Amino acid sequence: DPVELTELAELACGAFPIRVAFTPDGRHALVSCARAGTLEVWDASERKRVQQIAMDSEPTDDAKGERIFAGAFEGSPVPVGVLVEPDGRNAFVANTQADVVTVIDLATWTIARRLKAGPEPDGMCWVPAAAK
Repeated sequence: DPVELTELAELACGAFPIRVAFTPDGRHALVSCARAGTLEVWDASERKRVQQIAMDSEPTDDAKGERIFAGAFEGSPVPVGVLVEPDGRNAFVANTQADVVTVIDLATWTIARRLKAGPEPDGMCWVPAAAK
């Protein structure tokens, strides 16, 4: 409860839930599960998991060398940062161990594409276009 600052429920999630982002309409919560290598989709009002999307664990060719989560999350692309487009069409998931950002089509809950990122991507944000 954001007013009372009290816990209303505890939900069982995939291994090592790390970030959550809501769709613009507030209907769904997207949870990155770093160790599980998945993005979980939750119905926010029902508090029920409705989808689980496995992130492709294939790293880019550049994803080598010393890694932040080396060994701890072996075999997982380590999805961490989650960003939802303001129009609610796509979500972006930063996969730290794979050096990619996975684009999720929110109409179909499927992977639309993977974008090559710099080393160990994590937090993302929207930057408004400059006024003309």
